[in-house]
Amino acid sequence: MYDNATYGQEKDNTLDFEDLIRILNSIEAFEAKWGARIARFSITGGDPLQRPDWKEFVAELHQRQRRFSLMGNPETLTEENVEYLAKLGIVSFQMSLDGMESTHDEFRSKGSFHHTIEKLGLLKDYAIHTNIMFTLFPTNAKELIPLMRYLAENTEASSFSFDIGCFVGNASKIEQNFSPKYIKQIYMDFITEKQRLHAAGWPMQIAEKSNLLKLTRFESGKYYPISPKKRPPISGCLIGWKSVAILSDGTMLACRRLPLEVGKMPEQSFEEVFLGSLLMKKFRRPQFYKGCGSCDFFNVCRGCPANVYSMVGDPFAKNPLCFRDMVSRQTEESKITLPGAPINADFEQEFQLIAASHFPTSLLREEFLEDFNLRRVFLDVSNSIEERRKFLDDPRDYLSSCDIKLNEDQATFLLNQLCQNQMIKQKEIPSVNSFSSMIFDRMLGDIFDAEGSLERRLDELLNTTIPILVHTLEYMLQKSIETARSNEVAVILLELGFDKNSLLIQRALKRAIDDILQRGWIGVVESVHALRFLTNFSQCKSQINKGIARLYTCQNENGGIGRFHGDISRIPLCFYTLEAFRSCGVSKNEQVVKMIRWMEQEWTKDAKMGGLTYKCGFVLLANACYPGDFNSAFVASSLEWLLRHQLANGSWSAYERAPVGSDPTYTAIALRALIKYRRFFNLKDTIERGFEWLLDNQSNGIWTAHPFEIPVIECSRAIENYLRVSNQSSF
Repeated sequence: MYDNATYGQEKDNTLDFEDLIRILNSIEAFEAKWGARIARFSITGGDPLQRPDWKEFVAELHQRQRRFSLMGNPETLTEENVEYLAKLGIVSFQMSLDGMESTHDEFRSKGSFHHTIEKLGLLKDYAIHTNIMFTLFPTNAKELIPLMRYLAENTEASSFSFDIGCFVGNASKIEQNFSPKYIKQIYMDFITEKQRLHAAGWPMQIAEKSNLLKLTRFESGKYYPISPKKRPPISGCLIGWKSVAILSDGTMLACRRLPLEVGKMPEQSFEEVFLGSLLMKKFRRPQFYKGCGSCDFFNVCRGCPANVYSMVGDPFAKNPLCFRDMVSRQTEESKITLPGAPINADFEQEFQLIAASHFPTSLLREEFLEDFNLRRVFLDVSNSIEERRKFLDDPRDYLSSCDIKLNEDQATFLLNQLCQNQMIKQKEIPSVNSFSSMIFDRMLGDIFDAEGSLERRLDELLNTTIPILVHTLEYMLQKSIETARSNEVAVILLELGFDKNSLLIQRALKRAIDDILQRGWIGVVESVHALRFLTNFSQCKSQINKGIARLYTCQNENGGIGRFHGDISRIPLCFYTLEAFRSCGVSKNEQVVKMIRWMEQEWTKDAKMGGLTYKCGFVLLANACYPGDFNSAFVASSLEWLLRHQLANGSWSAYERAPVGSDPTYTAIALRALIKYRRFFNLKDTIERGFEWLLDNQSNGIWTAHPFEIPVIECSRAIENYLRVSNQSSF
């Protein structure tokens, strides 16, 4: 909010370092008295790195164990300065771009756009999160979408955000010709482009900073303005509730973009201003808002009072750019907005009002963790895109339809947890954050402490494993790990019911197709995993036919298949090939029968020399790949081998008396094979003992091995097979 009229006064009266320390001490005295904690200090300007003692001040924050971020310009970002910031643990560095190069440079200075882009790379080299902020005005509105597209596809920016500019300071000269209809269209275009960029696999986070974007989400059924009945606002504009700005001369503002003074430090204490300022108190009470106060989005939005002030001169006036009236969908939320507290509340009452808006407290989070219904709903809506969309559309209706009783605090908390990533990265599945990790841990406790059936415990475990597979696939795509591995993870997710139209799966599909187009159908491993993945998509028929033909050319004369043409035949690859053939609709032809017969012969020889568990399992699975007769004598002897080699604890090892002992991957392969023949042999006790061992020997849904995903995939597949046949009453 640069203003020529006030810049000189602020600069001439800049506080010295001792005054800054007095301010920090005042803030910490407030924290100590009220049991509060300022989460982060954001240092801005101008350019804070132009202050001669900036290093000393940042070091002071670091010494006091304070998280801090900076908002500045590229010109002072020397490698020495960036290295210093990295050593002191800076959270993020934000720079501004006001449009594409010509527009930005005209507004700032020649070469500024290029310098900003260049310094994104330097900051990344030191692992510093970067954010590019775009301030939306009528003069640059058409460059919002091109800029975010350029940043995502061509730069090292970690994240991007934008908000409507305030027409104050030097910006007061800009013509104010925005309309609610125009803003609504801009926001719709923004969400569409955000979805497109993330569907294409670009990793840049795109934040939804403007509170009015909640209306866009609400209209499309991806947000609902639920809030607890007995609480003040818990989200939306931070003004009055969770932030305050202190200028270089000590002037305090309720918001950096709102030029209305609420106090002066260090002359006044932080407590005196934050709890006692009349203007700050008004921002916390709905009765002072002429438009927002009666809106059903008041508790989660309140627009931007600073922007309203810049247009009409009153921060409490009805927002001229709000398009709530243009969204026909209605709610009952305005009926539960609490009346404002008395304006003459003392410091104790005012602090309690503010504290109630900080939702949830650590104690309340722990209370939520103890509620089984909340934990179960969290996992259900996390692991199913369709369930999640229903919940986001209207949490109360969803819970009522499921006959699940959660109170207003719990329902609001779940909504906020699920929206966090949607507002950042457009994910279908929430990231594994601290709360979701605790949910998973506690749910596992439910599993192992419960008296429930084996099926129920396996089902709960699978609910825990699915998010792990999701995040594994996300990581693989982000880091460009081998396509064969990412395809294999995508396949198991689809087998477990994950939506094939989700952004994550579509990104994996794009990568798989691109890999085929660039490299062709090369190795057998790559081909079988690609085929099993592509067969889920009708548009990939031509690629699938080419992949099948490629595998035929790699088949050896003995009927088996190796890693590439001419390689020795290998039992695991034969099974994976047969599984790929079956998934693609290949009939039981001569090549298929020949491959199965080679596997049987090879396993017969191997078994005489001791045998390997996975070979036995794969040969049995291969026999079951295609309906029809199978060699009953061979199957019976192979099953007998598996039963004989099951360890006392219920698991299987690689081979008899293997030094490593029990192994989750081999156990899962053995169990899959046994499940296939459950109707012909009495295997129930053996299978259940194996699954009990899998339950007892995992941690948070993970079975440790390398590569990491293999045991998770095999165990998840075995569990899915077991649950499917159990639901069919096949045991």
